[in-house]
Amino acid sequence: QHDRARVVFLCGLAGSGKTTYAQGLAAAGHVRLSIDVEVWSRFGRFGIDYEPARYAAPSAIAEEGL
Repeated sequence: QHDRARVVFLCGLAGSGKTTYAQGLAAAGHVRLSIDVEVWSRFGRFGIDYEPARYAAPSAIAEEGL
């Protein structure tokens, strides 16, 4: 029997439970990839550590890294 890779993409409205659901998948052994988490870890928080107008550059770098 071969294990198959499975990719789960989540999208939805803010506050709809995507992060909570993704964290549950991660707890079950999935690898969680998040542009937001990558941006936060590398560049800080949106509107706090850098100006909102500068979000496109960190987001593009994080997306490329993921």
